[in-house]
Amino acid sequence: MSGSEPRALRTERLLLRPFRPADVDAVARYATDEKYLRFLSPTHPEPDEFVAHNVDVDWSVERSWVITLHREIVGSAFLGINEEDDAAELACLVAPEFWRRGIAFEASCAVVGHAFGELGLGKVVARADARHESSIGLMAKLGMQPHGERRGPVGRDGADVGELIYGVLRDDWRPPA
Repeated sequence: MSGSEPRALRTERLLLRPFRPADVDAVARYATDEKYLRFLSPTHPEPDEFVAHNVDVDWSVERSWVITLHREIVGSAFLGINEEDDAAELACLVAPEFWRRGIAFEASCAVVGHAFGELGLGKVVARADARHESSIGLMAKLGMQPHGERRGPVGRDGADVGELIYGVLRDDWRPPA
C-alpha cells in the first residue's frame, strides 16, 4: 500500500500527527469526561491503553492521529483500512471543550481526503450511535449517505438504540472548498 509510513496531515488550522507515548496525559485530560464517553462503547480503553494501542500501529491497515490545534491535543482521528474491500472506516473523537468549532469536520475531511487521494480507496464509511445527532450531522456534512443500521446495545449506558452506518464513494466525494 502506498504511503505505509506514518505521516502527519495538515489543514488550515490543524495538525493531525501520529500518536506518541507522551500523549497520554493530554488525552487523559478529556478522555475521562462523561460527555466525551457518552456514546462510546463501555469497552473503550482507558487513556493509557488507548494511546499505547495507537502508537506504532500497522500503518498499512490502521492509521491514527492526534488532532492538534495551536499545538494542543484536542482529539483524535482514525482510519481502519480494508484493502480487500477497497474501503476504510473513519472515526473522529474531539474533546468536549472543543465541540462546535468545526474541528471534527476539518479533521475528518483531511482523513477522508487522505483515504481517497493518497490511498486511492473507493469508499469510506463511518458509524455512530443512533442518538448521537452531532456525529450523524457530521457524516451527512461529509457527503456520506445512510448505508444501514446495526441493531443492538451501543454506548456506555447499553441502550438498545443501534448504530447508524454511513458511507461515501470516492466518485461522490466533494472536499470542502
